[in-house]
This record gives sequence, structure tokens and C-alpha cells, in this order.
Amino acid sequence: QIKDDAFIDRSDDFGITSANIKCLYFDKKFNFLYVGSQDKGLYKVDLNENIQYFKNNELEIIDIENDGSDLALLNKDSFILFKNDKIIKKVPSQNFRKFAKLFFIKKTFSPNIINLTSQLKNDDEVVFYNLVKYKSSYSISTYIGLFELDFEGNFLNFYPIRTNKFNFDLQGNLINPIPYSSLDIVINLEKYNGNLSTYNNIRYSLTSPHTPSSVNSFARFKDQLFISTEFRGLFIYNKDTIFSLNEVNKFNELELKHLAINEESNTLAIASNSGEVFLADVKEEFNIFKKINKE
Repeated sequence: QIKDDAFIDRSDDFGITSANIKCLYFDKKFNFLYVGSQDKGLYKVDLNENIQYFKNNELEIIDIENDGSDLALLNKDSFILFKNDKIIKKVPSQNFRKFAKLFFIKKTFSPNIINLTSQLKNDDEVVFYNLVKYKSSYSISTYIGLFELDFEGNFLNFYPIRTNKFNFDLQGNLINPIPYSSLDIVINLEKYNGNLSTYNNIRYSLTSPHTPSSVNSFARFKDQLFISTEFRGLFIYNKDTIFSLNEVNKFNELELKHLAINEESNTLAIASNSGEVFLADVKEEFNIFKKINKE
């Protein structure tokens, strides 16, 4: 918690016994905080009463999303849907592998196939990376490709694109940061079938200082998408333009960790790798108005 421009450790107050916190989701309607850990599962904290009254021991939580009051989470072995604090569906990693295999069985490929990274023989090859809710479905990035599922946990699509952190722009194009390399905006993703001839993309070269690399977080505010990186600072993707805030001398912190947006206050919170948090007003022009130090 941040109070009087200082950090306060509330782990003991809320009964959070894990030190390996991976992700958070705040349900502002009911004032619940969901805490995903890598070693002790999922916690649910009632911020009104400052108590934890629900804990699920599904271990190694990777990511959390939501559909209204329903919760979706990704752990090491499966995609899980919750309703009223109960698991209503679990999609194990072997189901992802089977769905991908069906895709390859149905397709006929030329030698130009790209992004094929697995022989799809073992369930442990389905390494989960990231979970994103966009419009009416969930998208999940894995070592073997990108999957799309509906809000009931049914498979909709598979794309043989290996991506880690990703998101979608206002037009629904896939934002695909290639680790330690360029960034692709994939146009008409639904038409991509694994062949180069159907891979329609706009590529931003790593040689440009305005190209995000080693992306670790996204935050959407109206028609802007903020992108944080491990070593290149903060970027803004505005419609069809990406630019570095470091290059335009608006924000020079380069080693970033996480982003969070508060739409009610028009505030973007930017966590740095050194433990500092910067607060920016993003209603009109980007403007840092507060810095909170680690100690």
C-alpha cells in the first residue's frame, strides 16, 4: 500500500504468506483484491474488512484476467475459470496441445512455414506465458503458439505464432514484440495459417530507438496503449504510431517493471526495476506528477 508517499507492507494484515507475487487483479465493484502467487496459489482479499477469506491452492499462478465478476487465471498446467469463488472449468495443457495438433493436421504447408517451434509430442511443451482479455474472448500465448478461447473456456482459434507478452491495438491487430528483436503489428490475424504468404505485418526494426524491446507490461487508456520495457523505457502506441518517451525527453527512466492504469483519476502508475513508482497524469499530455521512492 502507498500512504503519505511511502510504501507500507500489508502482507501480514491480509494473510499473504507468499513472497513470490506474480500478478494482481482488483475488482473495484466489490473492492476485492486477487493476488496470484507462484508458490501458494490464488488469494482473495476483502479490502473493506482487511481480511483474506478465500484461498485456492492452484500453484504457480502466471496471469489473471476477468469477465465481469468472473475470474480467469493461468497457472503452470492449465487455464482455469472461476465463478462465485468456485472452479467451473479447467482446461489442461494437454487440451491445448491436442487443439494445436488438429490445426496442423487440417493445414497443408509449403516450405515457407514460419514460427513452428514444437513437434507437439509432449504436454510439457505447452509453456504458458501471458493471458489477455480482448473484446469477447481470451487469448493465451504459449511456447507452441497463440490460442483464443471464449469466456466459457472453449477453443476458438490457434495461430502458430510464438509470442510472450502481447496485446491488441484498437483495430484488433496483434502487437507481437519479438524477444530481443523487432516488434510486429500483425494485420488480419484471423487469415494467418502458418505460411509466410498469409503473414501480413508491419515491422518496427530494433535499430530504431522508438521500437519497444523486451516488453514486460501493457496498460490501455482510451485510444492509447502504454508499453513498458526492461531496458528501453516507456512507449506510447497511439493509433498507428509508436514512440519512445525517453527519446522525446518526457520520461527518462529506462528499466521498468510494471504498469497499472486508474481510469477514474486518469493516472498511470509506472513501477521501475529499482522499486520506485512514478505517477503520471495521462488525461491530455503525459505528465509525471509524483515519484514514490522505495524507502
